[in-house]
Amino acid sequence: MRIIILVLCLAHVVKSLRLRPSWDKSQEESGRRRKSQEAAPQPEEIKNEKAIVASPIPETAPRPEESIDERDIPASPDPKKVCVVIAVANHPECKLHTSSNINHLRAHFGDRLDVILMHYDEQTIGWMEQLPGKAWYTKNVQKSIMKKGLKIPLMKEAFSSKEEMQQYDWIWALDEDTDILSINLETMFKDAAATEAFIVVPGELTIQWEWKPEQQTNTNSKSLTKVSWAGTSASDASLGCQPGDSQCRFAAADRKCKFTRVNFIEVTAPMFRPLALYTVLHNCYDCFDDLSIWGLSSMWCSFVARLQDKEASFGCARLDQHKFVHSNIKTMTNIGKYDARGKITSEYKAYASDRKNQVKKAHPLDWSGALKQTCVEIEGLTKEEKAQIFVQGQQDNEALELQAKESKAKAKAQAAAQGLSDEDWGALLTGAQLTRARVAAEPLPDQAKVVAK
Repeated sequence: MRIIILVLCLAHVVKSLRLRPSWDKSQEESGRRRKSQEAAPQPEEIKNEKAIVASPIPETAPRPEESIDERDIPASPDPKKVCVVIAVANHPECKLHTSSNINHLRAHFGDRLDVILMHYDEQTIGWMEQLPGKAWYTKNVQKSIMKKGLKIPLMKEAFSSKEEMQQYDWIWALDEDTDILSINLETMFKDAAATEAFIVVPGELTIQWEWKPEQQTNTNSKSLTKVSWAGTSASDASLGCQPGDSQCRFAAADRKCKFTRVNFIEVTAPMFRPLALYTVLHNCYDCFDDLSIWGLSSMWCSFVARLQDKEASFGCARLDQHKFVHSNIKTMTNIGKYDARGKITSEYKAYASDRKNQVKKAHPLDWSGALKQTCVEIEGLTKEEKAQIFVQGQQDNEALELQAKESKAKAKAQAAAQGLSDEDWGALLTGAQLTRARVAAEPLPDQAKVVAK
């Protein structure tokens, strides 16, 4: 009898194993994977940051894509060849800035300068048939790209190979609304080489142009047809350097410094060593996409230094003896970043904020966090000389602001000569080419919606 009972029990066990639900097996497999992941080295236990780790890859370990087998050679104080890359549209003031900047660079470098223009409005007719004209374009532009997008993603297409980039000592990625005319290029490139950094930028002076409501007796009117000059304004820090905010003050030149080592450089006017840029464009995992570059500025300084076996402090530097003006014209309406008034759309902000968090999660080793800077002071300055330098810096800013106003007036005059109305000119100050009816519309709709990938 005992034998019979034992046999029946065994049969029941075998039957239950055969009928075991598949989710039990999946749960058991998940448990095994979880234990394996828990056994993976923690951040402080990873000894070699450059080691290639088998899948799954812990968040704090570098990925296989993030490795290079070459290093940038030390920069020459007198570059043999430089490339300037600018994303542009058919915008009167931005065309004036861009052509003037290129003329300034061409006067110094001659044939040692290559120019790449990336037309994110997908047309060049305004450049050919209006100012600066076909003759200027043919002479000065070595390569052009016509595609919607942001500057950094478009640069990935502009530079397809490492060898193409290595022919240059520096690659300068300028925004179309910057003005570099006050910069002494000879001394700036000497100072850039002295920093031994992989990404550098001159000091920035940002100037804001804002819409202001018309002063009318009808208090319900919200027609936005006036544009005024504003040296300071409240802003959203997520937009990068905006007048009056901490990022903008951080980007400003400190004239008592030869240069300043920084852990953050905005995307407005960075200048790259070639392999450092190649690393950002082609070896940086989940750092940007076609619609957003938010978060990139917060990690690329440490990232490029780490991959070239340098301390993070050598990643980026601000060139304090040099300044450029940023007119802050919000022209990116064709990807839904700004609405017709030049205000960032809620859809874009939500999408880009999410992307920024993804970049932070993907690169915890390189994320900058709080803004940090270390000034390399000019030697031998007395307290009185430092105070005098500060006053001179304020006077320089006033002169640059006046220069920017004059530049805007010149661009408006050129536009008027080409038949652009005052209403359309007012709209162009915020980057949108609008008719009189749309300027007066209430509210102005977003021009495009961002579709999250």
